[in-house]
Amino acid sequence: MRQRQPRTIAPAIDRSFRFSERLVPDRLPGHAVDRLRALMHQGCPSLPDPALDEFVRRVLANDELVESYFHAKVSRPPRGVTGPTPRSRMPYTEAMRAALQAQSTNLLQPAERSLAYLAALLSPCGLFHSQHPVFRPLGRNFMPDRAYARQVSCRLLEPALVLLADRDRALAETLGAVLGCRAGQACNWEQEARLTAAVYVPCLRVTALWTGA
Repeated sequence: MRQRQPRTIAPAIDRSFRFSERLVPDRLPGHAVDRLRALMHQGCPSLPDPALDEFVRRVLANDELVESYFHAKVSRPPRGVTGPTPRSRMPYTEAMRAALQAQSTNLLQPAERSLAYLAALLSPCGLFHSQHPVFRPLGRNFMPDRAYARQVSCRLLEPALVLLADRDRALAETLGAVLGCRAGQACNWEQEARLTAAVYVPCLRVTALWTGA
């Protein structure tokens, strides 16, 4: 079987998610978000199915999601407590590290490695979004738990999963199940189990970094 050649995924921009170009505290201008969107596209591995290409395009069309991956988390010691120098962590860097680790898991079949990468990269999107100073609810001191972060992830990813289901229902339900968003009769549960096992530990570290759990 002839091997599929890697190709560059052209970024999609859904203008329904666009925000004003005026200066907004803690928001990036549109041209900066477009550059970061292109960076995330470039980081994706070659995908085995054109439907997955479109899935990625649809996910990254959301400006808020893209911004959430590039708002650094700064860890500081409590006030009045002498501690180490504050450390800054970039969500995209940590998510990509988790994605690469998940992708290299031995239990995966070759065609599943890119799926594991996507699942690990996108799994914490709700966590990043709900801790962004503009997007998180209930004031600046709100600390989301895992259940809330998963709800936000599903809300952010649902439009792309619906689009994917129109082209490949089994793939959409399998990937959705790994992401904790959707599952159904078309889900490939054996594949879902392998992917979930590959993604779990790498993403557990990311969750701990952002929640302190």
